[in-house]
Amino acid sequence: HISAYIEKSSYEQAQERISKFNDVADNHWAKKQINLLYTLGYINGVGNGQFMPDGNVTYEQAVKTLIVILGYGILADTSSEPWYTTYINIGAKIGLLKKTQFEIGESLTRAQLAQIVSNALDIELLMEK
Repeated sequence: HISAYIEKSSYEQAQERISKFNDVADNHWAKKQINLLYTLGYINGVGNGQFMPDGNVTYEQAVKTLIVILGYGILADTSSEPWYTTYINIGAKIGLLKKTQFEIGESLTRAQLAQIVSNALDIELLMEK
């Protein structure tokens, strides 16, 4: 569980903080979780202060998030174009994308999410030294 890796005070602060994103209302059901993941550096929204909390997640967005959570984000070449190329390449290399098929820009299906999360469980965390 993510919260096991952070101090309780940081967790509580992240949950109570006013949303970083101007489209996430203070009473939104996921505000606390969005704030926590943002505070931990796992997500950063879609740009221009937006998160689109009720929008669909694309395959490449989910892959990027899992790459970062697993610790492999430090290997990403953030200057690559388009932005997701480096994350898809890392995902393929570490086995995150096995048994999946996708089209760039399409919404992630529950089946695809289940498969990449299942794959993520078999991947060793990359820890900074």
